[in-house]
Amino acid sequence: MKKNKIFDFLNNSPAKFAIAQSYFEVNGNQEARIEGCRRVLEYDEEKIRISVKSMSLCFNGRNLKIKLLNTDSLLIQGFIKSIEFHL
Repeated sequence: MKKNKIFDFLNNSPAKFAIAQSYFEVNGNQEARIEGCRRVLEYDEEKIRISVKSMSLCFNGRNLKIKLLNTDSLLIQGFIKSIEFHL
């Protein structure tokens, strides 16, 4: 499995991404909103890993929580240290 790590979250400006019919928006290092989520693969307060289309996204940090979850989107809040893309 190929792993690409991005983001250091040095600023608080929102970042928006569209990947393979999925969309996610990161607001500083405190919040991420993901649309096109297929399922939650792993969930604890230090790591949330989700499946989107043909890849997975892994959010690493502290005090991570899924604050909103519906049929194809979710909202993650907490201190996000990094986001990993797994192809």
